[in-house]
Amino acid sequence: MISFINYWIYFYQVWLIFAVIFLLLELIDGSLIVFLPMGLAAALMSIFILGSIYSSTVSWYLLILIWSVISVIISFFLSKIWKKGSSNKDINNY
Repeated sequence: MISFINYWIYFYQVWLIFAVIFLLLELIDGSLIVFLPMGLAAALMSIFILGSIYSSTVSWYLLILIWSVISVIISFFLSKIWKKGSSNKDINNY
């Protein structure tokens, strides 16, 4: 199983496929908390792997850790932006 992960995780196309899958799941879910940050982070990881010449020397679990940290950071910023936009709690307040 580890050799399977080690083989496929270093292709930027795999990360782009993950990004598309997560963004399509976001269209179904629509919560902006889970799937959108994961999709955006997967797209950033594909750019990182495409541009990095040292990506094959980085361990697969470090790539997953970087992806999860980027996802959490994007989720944090999206939640802050989303809360700023919806300051009116009562819809009957004109």
